[in-house]
This record gives sequence, C-alpha cells and structure tokens, in this order.
Amino acid sequence: MNQSLSDQIKNLKLTLLKLNATGEQGFEGLIAAALHEITGVPFRLAGSGL
Repeated sequence: MNQSLSDQIKNLKLTLLKLNATGEQGFEGLIAAALHEITGVPFRLAGSGL
C-alpha cells in the first residue's frame, strides 16, 4: 500500500507532535541523534540553567 506524500507528511507531523519537547526521548534527542548521524559528531543535551 503506497501512501501519498501528503499522507506521509501528515503522519510525520502527528508523530513529531507526540514527542516531548525536551529530553533524550523527545524532540531535542531526535535532533541530536540526527545531527550525530549526519556529522559524526556526538551531541549531548544540556540541562536548563537558572
């Protein structure tokens, strides 16, 4: 079953919106993992400051 591109984009958007904004299992973690795969440079998440 082939989904149209617009359906795939809609599913991606819904999936991304389910992620927490922060944390390793959230959007920040996803971006860190993607950047690591693209660049080969490990990215670590920092906690928020005062």
